[in-house]
Amino acid sequence: MLALLRSCLVVVAFALPPVAMALWPHADSAVVVIGTAPAGEVVATAAGTLLGLSDSGRTAVTRAARPDDTGFLARLRAAGARLVLAAPDDLACLTTKPRHAALSMRN
Repeated sequence: MLALLRSCLVVVAFALPPVAMALWPHADSAVVVIGTAPAGEVVATAAGTLLGLSDSGRTAVTRAARPDDTGFLARLRAAGARLVLAAPDDLACLTTKPRHAALSMRN
């Protein structure tokens, strides 16, 4: 049992740093705000650009309005963001489908 515990600890010790580095947010790239009920309001308070918002409003993809803005991540946390992670480079998987009114076509 002790050998199994050691093996699990070794696996976690070597797997955790690369995952943490991949999810660590960078000030000059898009970030995901997770776990905050009014995520859109948090982004607006932090003066960010909203790139996507989930239907529940708890998850938002955002980035700083200006590329040289270094305090954006701190402002997100101060505005109430519980978890801020780096967004993937390909944001296509995170975009939400547009909500268009259904058009009826009559002949």
